[in-house]
Amino acid sequence: MKKKALRKDFYMEVKKSLNRFVSIFLIVALGVAFYSGIQSAAPDMRYSGDAYFDQHQLMDLKVISTMGLTEGDIEAIGQINGVEKAEPGYMTDVLCGEGTDQHALRVESVSPTLNQLTATEGRLPEKSGECFVDIEFLDKSGYQIGDSITFYRETEDDYQLKKKEFIIVGGGSSPLYISFNRGNTTLGTGELSGAAYVLPEDFSYEVYTQVYLKVNEAENLTAYTDAYDTLIAEVQQRMEDISGERCEIRYQEIQDEANEKLEDARKELADGESEAESELADAWQEICDGEQQIRDAKQELEDAKQELEQGEKEVQDGERQLADGKAQIAENEAKLANGRQQLQDGWAQLNQGKKELAAKQKEFNKTYKKITAELDEGQKELDQKKEELADGRTQYEEGVEQYQKKMAEYQQGEQAYKAGVTQYEEGLAQYQSSLKAWAEQKAELETQQTTCEQALEQLDAAAATAADGVTQAGDAVTQLSDGVTQATDAVTQLSNGVTQAGDAVTQLSDGVTQAQAAADNAQNEIDTLSGQVAALQQRQIELENKKAELEAQKNADQANLQEGETLDESKYQLSAEEEAELSALPGQIQDAQAAIEEHSAVLSQAQQTVAQLQEQLPQAQNELAQLQEQQTQAQNELAQLQEQLIQAQSALVQAQEAEAQISAQKEEVQGNLDQITSAIETAETTFAQTGEQLAASRAKLDETKVQLEQGKTELDKVPVQLEESLKQIEEGEAALESAQKEITSGRKQLEDGKKQLKDAEKTIQKNEQKLNNSEAELQSGEAQLAEGKAQLANSEAQLADAKKTIEDGKKEIADGEQEIADNEAKLEDGKTEYEKAKKEAEDKIAEGKEKIADAEKEVADLEYPEWTVSDRSDLPENIGYGENADRMRNIGQVFPVMFFLVAALISLTTMTRMVEEERTQIGTLKALGYGKAAIASKYLCYALFATLGGSLAGIAFGEKFLPFVIVTAYRIMYHHMTNIELPYNMKYAFIATGAALASTMLATLAACYRELAATPAVLMRPPAPKEGKRVLLERIPFIWKHLSFSWKSTVRNLFRYKKRFFMTVFGIGGCMALMLVGYGLRDSISNIGHLQYQQLQLYDAMVILDTGAKEESREELLQTVGNNDKVANYTEALMQKETVRREKKSWNVYLMVPEKLEEIDDFLVFRDRQTGENYQLNDGGAIITEKIASLMGIKAGDMIVLEDEKLGEIAVPIAAVTENYLSHYIYMTPDLYEKCTGKVPEYNEIMFRAEDGTDTTALEALGQGFLNEDAALSISYTTSTMTQIDNMLSTLDSVIIVLIVSAGLLAFVVLYNLSNININERKRELATLKVLGFYDGEVDAYVYRENILITAIGILAGMGMGKVLHYFVITTVEVDATMFGRNINPPSFLISAAFTVVFSILVNAVMHQKLKKIDMVESLKSIE
Repeated sequence: MKKKALRKDFYMEVKKSLNRFVSIFLIVALGVAFYSGIQSAAPDMRYSGDAYFDQHQLMDLKVISTMGLTEGDIEAIGQINGVEKAEPGYMTDVLCGEGTDQHALRVESVSPTLNQLTATEGRLPEKSGECFVDIEFLDKSGYQIGDSITFYRETEDDYQLKKKEFIIVGGGSSPLYISFNRGNTTLGTGELSGAAYVLPEDFSYEVYTQVYLKVNEAENLTAYTDAYDTLIAEVQQRMEDISGERCEIRYQEIQDEANEKLEDARKELADGESEAESELADAWQEICDGEQQIRDAKQELEDAKQELEQGEKEVQDGERQLADGKAQIAENEAKLANGRQQLQDGWAQLNQGKKELAAKQKEFNKTYKKITAELDEGQKELDQKKEELADGRTQYEEGVEQYQKKMAEYQQGEQAYKAGVTQYEEGLAQYQSSLKAWAEQKAELETQQTTCEQALEQLDAAAATAADGVTQAGDAVTQLSDGVTQATDAVTQLSNGVTQAGDAVTQLSDGVTQAQAAADNAQNEIDTLSGQVAALQQRQIELENKKAELEAQKNADQANLQEGETLDESKYQLSAEEEAELSALPGQIQDAQAAIEEHSAVLSQAQQTVAQLQEQLPQAQNELAQLQEQQTQAQNELAQLQEQLIQAQSALVQAQEAEAQISAQKEEVQGNLDQITSAIETAETTFAQTGEQLAASRAKLDETKVQLEQGKTELDKVPVQLEESLKQIEEGEAALESAQKEITSGRKQLEDGKKQLKDAEKTIQKNEQKLNNSEAELQSGEAQLAEGKAQLANSEAQLADAKKTIEDGKKEIADGEQEIADNEAKLEDGKTEYEKAKKEAEDKIAEGKEKIADAEKEVADLEYPEWTVSDRSDLPENIGYGENADRMRNIGQVFPVMFFLVAALISLTTMTRMVEEERTQIGTLKALGYGKAAIASKYLCYALFATLGGSLAGIAFGEKFLPFVIVTAYRIMYHHMTNIELPYNMKYAFIATGAALASTMLATLAACYRELAATPAVLMRPPAPKEGKRVLLERIPFIWKHLSFSWKSTVRNLFRYKKRFFMTVFGIGGCMALMLVGYGLRDSISNIGHLQYQQLQLYDAMVILDTGAKEESREELLQTVGNNDKVANYTEALMQKETVRREKKSWNVYLMVPEKLEEIDDFLVFRDRQTGENYQLNDGGAIITEKIASLMGIKAGDMIVLEDEKLGEIAVPIAAVTENYLSHYIYMTPDLYEKCTGKVPEYNEIMFRAEDGTDTTALEALGQGFLNEDAALSISYTTSTMTQIDNMLSTLDSVIIVLIVSAGLLAFVVLYNLSNININERKRELATLKVLGFYDGEVDAYVYRENILITAIGILAGMGMGKVLHYFVITTVEVDATMFGRNINPPSFLISAAFTVVFSILVNAVMHQKLKKIDMVESLKSIE
């Protein structure tokens, strides 16, 4: 019966203090959610990344050889223990586009199973000439699916693809590139813009360039964990173990191949020598031919002389021919007459041809116009048909576009339908789950309903029993009152008898009285001294107990000490006054006991005197003694009756209170019964409505499905219709093309006919011209005949001219002899050229022999091939994902712990206050006979259910929502990693739940133990109010006198309840500190890229030099950089990676040696982060960056040892430690480098600064120009690095927002909870104020003033706590290669304080309603 009543009381307590229960629930939920959620974020990031890598079969290892990989290498790699799969492939870097649109791409062969590509658009390559490209490159370059892309290299020999033009068939992503960075290259600007993938047969390599490996059992391990890294490292080591043997084999193969090529070159040189000898022989033959020609010319000249002599002879013959000419003229006159007759016949035929041609032209012109009109009409119809076909094609294309649009609408509708189905199924599942839960809940409610009904019946019986108890107790009180009256009368009678007996022995009594007085005085002294001894002994026990408690507290605190912390011993010792008091107490007790012994002796003597006097008065004394004995007995009986009367009256009051309590319980049980009945009816109605809504949703989805299927059927018909339309259009176009050809042929035939007529006309005209010419010739013949006659007359003159010609011939012979002499001189020049050509041929042959010798030297100097075995950490941004997970792990190790501590402390305070508030109820339960365990179980269950419920809710929410937000935030950078794995991490769940339960349960148990130690009577009385004391401000009159009464009261209230004050300040300050840490993290992390590259490393770009380039090429590059107008300044520098160690841990540092020390301030700034003091780089020592100095524990003046692969260990003195945020550097002067290493620095990079105002595009164009130089290997830009860092760190903003929002929620709940406790503790005080006439606003102000003052103090305390906590968090979350800032910007302080003030105002607004509801009558009722 008691257990059942206590259980009901527990339920009533939860209902009555629902706000407190919910506040504990929410605080615990927030603390557990934040702790387990943030702690789970790091492993969840790893799980998500690992799931993505496994899904896309990302390689575990990659092997690259400087001289390629053969089939034998692949086979050897595949046989290594631990290698599950080895897939070889090809890779090359190419360029595409021109000018500002030029991009550098990395082209790889498509792997069969590893590094699986994801096609976002299009498909993967299926045949040669197709390529698949990066979706990011596709978006930013302007290329589209189906476009042709042309690849090239600056030198044709470096191009390793069989084709230059490829068709883009798809775009998407590769697990090799999980973020935006694609890596570096030696082409273009030095940065890869994207990646492309083609089939292996499109490469022209003779050997593989790389091989991707999958490691056995690696897929069963989680990426970025020690187990995975260890497994990969083991296989990687085995790979490196066989690399030497395989490189030796490959080296021998290449040597054999080179020797074979050298043999071919030697043969080719021999052939060249033979060919050169043949050509020289031909040239010599030409010279010989020239000499022969000169000899022939001389012979011809000799012949000319003979011909001249012959001419002289012919003149003589001409004289004879003159006579013959006269006879010939006579003959020609006869021929002219015959020609005249033939000319007349030709004219007749010509006139007949003209007539026939005119007739044919007339007929042709008539036919030509008709056919031309028909052809024009046909052309017009043809053009019309073309327009119709063009319209048809346009309609076809519009139909295709409309089909695609409708198909897209259908797909959207299908997606919406699927989403609706998913939502319906989720709703149905939730409904069924809720229905199932409701069935259980309903059964529970019905059980509770039955329980309430039974409880009502039991309470009715209990009420009747209580009424009987009240009646019986009233009767007992009446009877005892009568007994007391009778006993009082008996005592009065006996007192009279004693008085009479006393009168008889007055004289004797005087003596007895005097002796008795002495005895009484002694007895009083003894009693007084005994009380003093008891008080001193009690004080001694108290001081010894206090000292033992302090020692126990010291031991407990000593056990909880963190590393590096110490205890304040003074806190665990008694004060000097108490120690002195404790030392003096034994002596004081001993003195008092000695005095008691002295007075005991006096008392004994006095008692002996009384006995002697009493012996003298035996009769009187005996009689008096009897009367006194009777009187004493009567008085004892009277006292017993009075005590019984008091007990009966107390029982009557308790019975009446029990009757009232039972009545109140009946009302509450009846209220619970009504609520349960109402809840069942409401839930049944709600579930019925929900079922109807789900049914309606299912019907609507089915209707949508039917519509989608109908739409799909109609859409499926469209492609067939479109195909038929396209076929008709193409057939029409073919027919039109045939008709066009016929029209063109007809026009050609007309033109040919027209041409034939024109040709005929031309023929007639030509014949007419011939006739005219013949007539002219006849006329000319006649004229010639006349002229011949005249010539005959002049023949003699011509003969004279011939003689003159002979004389001219003799002169020409003389000129010929001169020409022969000139040709002989030219022949000598030809011989000279021959000798020159011969020398050139000999030089070329010598050069060929030299090249062969150089090639032989290159073969002899052939470098040994090397394998590079890399894991996933070498992939772009892959290691960054793991580092981000590590950052979340580091944040989870610090921030959530502080968050949880604040939540746990507030929960502890809440439960402690609850137990203290209900001390009266605890006393009542104890008075009614309940045991301590039973009473404590009520409060323990209260704390258990609130804490356990909050923990479960926090785990369910925190381990799903917070990791989801964080992983989703990081998908901004790693946008291809769509997998999100959020398993429950029970380790963190159990830790958080256990800590929450321990904090609340132990606090509740301690509070119950402290209260239950008191008696019921003490517990049922209100605790004594705190003693008022003077506060510190009262000792400062200047301030205290100027405070109003209200403010004085506020200050006294704050400092009177110090525990409450400090707890509230800690709660507010803790939440303020948590928000400040969130904003401070953003301030410290977000700006490191700008600090590094705008204040410390000032150069804009760094050109990496080819160490194998010729010195002339290096000089040309330096001149190009130095002469460029856009370069403000530049310097060469040496940068190489070194290793430093401290015990078993090692770090990589970059050693930088700049050349131009006098201008180093233009490129690098060395300063102290805290003081701002600038340092100068000099020969006295190196400057090391701050983070590596902190990790290694070194400072200025120490020595650092660098481990170099070639130079061994290098000891370097440290001159200063400089501010730096990214990577580790050590800076040295050239002289110091030479002193420490014994070598002159060989510069391998050029740092330069562009002119102010140079934008990124211009800077990249400038760098691309430098890369065109042979000595430039690659280039890196600080702007690109800064952008990548900003992108990487920007993802932390979402995480920091989660931290800030969570801290804000905790601040609100903490403020509400503490304010609620404050008001509940002070209800009587506040009710008293209302009774005294305070208005609601004045009562509010009375409380608000305290809240405002505590909030202000909490904010100030939170700023200090936040600064300390921020430094601790920021140094904890850093990774080795990065140092975050230590700054918190002033706006962050203001924003955090503003949020705290806003939360305080909101809480005050909520508390206003609670203050208004305080009932002054109920609160002031006596509880005694």
